[in-house]
Amino acid sequence: MKLAAATLWAMFLLFATAARSAEGQGAALTVYAAAAGDPESGFAWVEEQRSIEVAAGYNRVLWEPLPRAVEPNSVRLAVAKEAGAVRSLAQTFLPGMGEGQPLLAALVGKPVRVEPRPARGRLFEGTLVQAVPQLALRDARGQVHMFPDPGYVQVEADSVPVLRNAVAWEIEAERAGVLPLVVRYETSAVSWSAEYTVTLVPGPKENQGRLELAGAVLLENRTDVSWSEARLQLVAGEVHRALPRTRPRVAVWPREMVAMSKTDDEAKPQPVGEYYEYTLPRPVALPAGARVRLDVLGVFRDVPYEEEFLCRSLVADGIVARSTPVTERGPGAGQIQPVEIFLRFQNKKEQNLGIPLPAGVVRVGQTRGEGLGAWRFLGSSELPHTAAGEDVVLALGTAFDVVAERRQTDFLVQSEQRRMEEAVAIELRNHKERPVRVRVLETLYRAQQWEIVESAPKFTKKDARTLEFLAEVPAKGRASVSYRARYTW
Repeated sequence: MKLAAATLWAMFLLFATAARSAEGQGAALTVYAAAAGDPESGFAWVEEQRSIEVAAGYNRVLWEPLPRAVEPNSVRLAVAKEAGAVRSLAQTFLPGMGEGQPLLAALVGKPVRVEPRPARGRLFEGTLVQAVPQLALRDARGQVHMFPDPGYVQVEADSVPVLRNAVAWEIEAERAGVLPLVVRYETSAVSWSAEYTVTLVPGPKENQGRLELAGAVLLENRTDVSWSEARLQLVAGEVHRALPRTRPRVAVWPREMVAMSKTDDEAKPQPVGEYYEYTLPRPVALPAGARVRLDVLGVFRDVPYEEEFLCRSLVADGIVARSTPVTERGPGAGQIQPVEIFLRFQNKKEQNLGIPLPAGVVRVGQTRGEGLGAWRFLGSSELPHTAAGEDVVLALGTAFDVVAERRQTDFLVQSEQRRMEEAVAIELRNHKERPVRVRVLETLYRAQQWEIVESAPKFTKKDARTLEFLAEVPAKGRASVSYRARYTW
């Protein structure tokens, strides 16, 4: 028996309501940023305020809906102090029906009344024993009646399962009146991240110039609950969270994009503990399943930048660290290695920036000409949480016109003396019309004890196994980096 959703709802005539429902008034959400590489790790601490009319004495209050991703043990209901004496008797979390579970199937075992089609004035009463493929009812005498096409089904309200997560609160009020209630709870499936757009303005030296950085907030509500006028605080930082052993199952909801116009109001960062909090200047609508973009992180202009070229040796990649020396000759013939492009700038006040930068995606481009299509995308990169005063380094891609070729020029192993030597040369070829500087990183992976016998140009020791060379490569020209390493063990 297949029934459309609208038909299914029409089939149920509910009797007396078992509990009074609270009417919504407002919500405040503190949303915590998702961890890098885990977009679903964000969460929110929610506070909602509603009012409920109660009688003097015993009352049962139903608060719903709560999100599917709510942490049940975190839910707390409270009443404002000015409401008078109110005693809490019990609070019960009522899990909603499972996603996709038919409502009729959830009523199996409940007392119902069924009117067949055509009715002919008959109404059957009994216990529902089957919902599909046909409705089946067992009456008081034990007879089972089948209904391939029921007209409608009646069920007492107490028998209807909770369709969505809810809390039933039993209280004893000193006097009748309207109580202001607040519910507080923690929920997954709500998160935020920063979004940045960087526009480069090259200077006289093409690999240097000034940039404009515009920051925005991307909010994501993957729950089944909407908040129409939510006051938002956004927290940036790695917050430890004690998760339940079994995390709530989060429904996958269609995501609609909600376009937000730019605003002159900015969300200024304020320290909270070891994190930063951004309070949005006005309430925001967060529909269920929506992504909302808000341009509230500000625009910063005239920030100096530098474009870097990096050539990193790939030979050591994939070699598992081992206690014995790597005495295999290894690749001796020339190997073409990628030259990566990085954008570097300083997050400092004297560089026209100097603010806490929450983690997010940075999209980098450059304006060529005017009008439609003038902004050209150059690459994007993940920015971690970056404190004021730190450098920002963003990977943009691989250079097209700068090529690196690495080769082994000499190799000698003297096992009895426990010594070996290796000579390496990296040739850099620049096909651009301008000179470039390339930073070359070489990993000394063959043994833990080493010394550099000779090198050109001079190197800097970056760590226990890494050498750094800076090579100036002329326009339409070549340059080389070479060294000889002696290993002992």
